[in-house]
Amino acid sequence: MNKTLALLLLVGLLWTAAAAEQTYQLPTGSIDLRAFARQVAQITGRVVVYGADFTGEIELAPQGPMTRQQVWNYFLAALEATGWGVSESGGVARVVKRSALPTEPGPVVSPPEGTPLPAAQLVTYTVELQHASAVRVAQQLAPLVGASGRVVPIPQRNALVIVDTQANVNRLRALIARLDVEGAEDTIRVVRLRRADAQLTADLLRRVFADLAVEGGSVRPRGGAAVRLIIVAEPNSNSLVLRGAPADVAGAEAVAQKIDALPDPRVFIVRLQNASADEMAAAVRELVH
Repeated sequence: MNKTLALLLLVGLLWTAAAAEQTYQLPTGSIDLRAFARQVAQITGRVVVYGADFTGEIELAPQGPMTRQQVWNYFLAALEATGWGVSESGGVARVVKRSALPTEPGPVVSPPEGTPLPAAQLVTYTVELQHASAVRVAQQLAPLVGASGRVVPIPQRNALVIVDTQANVNRLRALIARLDVEGAEDTIRVVRLRRADAQLTADLLRRVFADLAVEGGSVRPRGGAAVRLIIVAEPNSNSLVLRGAPADVAGAEAVAQKIDALPDPRVFIVRLQNASADEMAAAVRELVH
């Protein structure tokens, strides 16, 4: 058998296997929550349990036939919309109120990750920090955790336990990786913005603090001095996460808050992004005074 024929046979087998995957059609319209859970358990082969308080009806609007995994993802998303969630442990999926999920056992996701989980699945993730203080990072990241999640420090191991949805855990992991750098005396702070765009503001602050040092109402050129300031935009909450020398973090927070208080922050940001170094210094002085 030549290589071309073998390749064609392999492609044909893969296509046949994919085409043979069974699909299921969920009902449309109003359905009892328990009946919905029983149907999903039967389709997916999972053991789904729930308490006496799991009652009521839910409106379903599935878009065509789904595979087993798609049915499970749809189930999680539908429950989330009605205030319920699923905690999986020991091969059993327990339906509980989302407000109670942080205290429930969940699947532990540790690098290297295995099969990707649905975005709405609550998971527990443990990360050990190499440089930053777990206690300080947990305190500062608490406002960025979802309504059903939490960040718990383990000081003895300088580690964090994150309980949240898979989507939020992925977001927090990326943020923690940016913050876990050398600098034992660094300050970490989260700044929530109301009017200004977090990404545009972060880009502007990086440019400002590359050239200028801001302390209180004083603005001066850095004069070639190295800046140890990390500025990360967190679009989901429209926040800035700052880490660096205490004076730089305080200065960046002050400038960000002043920009955010302007009637039209975007105009000011665009103005500074196009300004020369001298014009930028003058504008920042005017802003912080």
